[in-house]
Amino acid sequence: MWNALVWAAALGLASPSAAPDASAIRVGTIRIESNDVFTPDEASRGWFYRAANSIHLPTRTSFLRKQLLFQEGDVLNIAQLAETERNLRALPFIKSASVTASAPHDGVSDVLVVTQDAWTTEPGGSFGSKGGRTTYSFEFQETDLLGTGRSLSFSYDKGTERTTRSIVFQDPYVFRPFWRSKVLLADNSDGRQRQFEIARPFYSFRAPWSADALVSRLAEEDKIYRDGRTFSAFQHERHETLVSYGRALESGEFRAQRLTGGIDFMHDAFNVLPGKPDGVIPGRCVALGVYNPTLGSQDIVVLAEGREGAAASAVADGIRLATARAFGIAVHAVHVCAPGRLVKTTSGKISRSENLRRYQGQAFGDPV
Repeated sequence: MWNALVWAAALGLASPSAAPDASAIRVGTIRIESNDVFTPDEASRGWFYRAANSIHLPTRTSFLRKQLLFQEGDVLNIAQLAETERNLRALPFIKSASVTASAPHDGVSDVLVVTQDAWTTEPGGSFGSKGGRTTYSFEFQETDLLGTGRSLSFSYDKGTERTTRSIVFQDPYVFRPFWRSKVLLADNSDGRQRQFEIARPFYSFRAPWSADALVSRLAEEDKIYRDGRTFSAFQHERHETLVSYGRALESGEFRAQRLTGGIDFMHDAFNVLPGKPDGVIPGRCVALGVYNPTLGSQDIVVLAEGREGAAASAVADGIRLATARAFGIAVHAVHVCAPGRLVKTTSGKISRSENLRRYQGQAFGDPV
């Protein structure tokens, strides 16, 4: 009978709300084994597996110990061991995990925690073309930095709208167990983003409360397109502040009832960007009305001389934006030419009629 009662306590069959007594089995020595990406049997298959293990830093046992839901001397609860095992398996850098208790001896049961790491270094990239523009990106992420459980990633993304350089750092153990933080810093070609978050989730069924706080700031340019062309652009600024708190109304070994509430304040502001196009030589731009027989009306065509080193596509986009904001109309075509290409009158002004004649003779080539 005594042995049956001992194993009932060891398996967590006793009431969790009962006050611990001297006869309860307690947690003895906790031993933690953190294994490499490949087991010795897997590593024996070839040099690639052995090389991967040699450059990989296993997760530190000190970090794994902080993730345990129990400590040495606690009353042994098999449900807590099972939940700890699930939590460890949920970590992105852990491939497998087991938490087992030994047979009781001298009133205690020793616990063995065994984990096997997943591969944590993740490079990536892409290359392509969208809308006639070349796009590419590359990133590098380490999800178990130096075996500490922290995550660090760098990325560079050159898209059609903007170029983004960002860094993200995540720490699953900030200053106390189960407190997590995330920091995102991004510098873009048209703005930047800053985000900071600190949270304490419901890390177990018996966790009494949770909390989350986030502050985010974003500034970027948003564009509106018409017929595949940039019609208007705005400076977009977003401020977000989130605070939430959760409380466990009822908690047990296998289920819990929780209530979470908070406030998520977001403020978006849009400001029209200045309409002066960059890269155009002052006074060296002319708008022409070119008859379109299909529509029976005139299309607006702009001829402009670009500065040395200015990207023709950027100059053309700036002209379209400036025209749209000033007159509310879309430009049909923009031709950006080298300095001195536009014909001037004897008074020094741009000759509209002569440049129209040259345009109709295709002297300015294809539009941008």
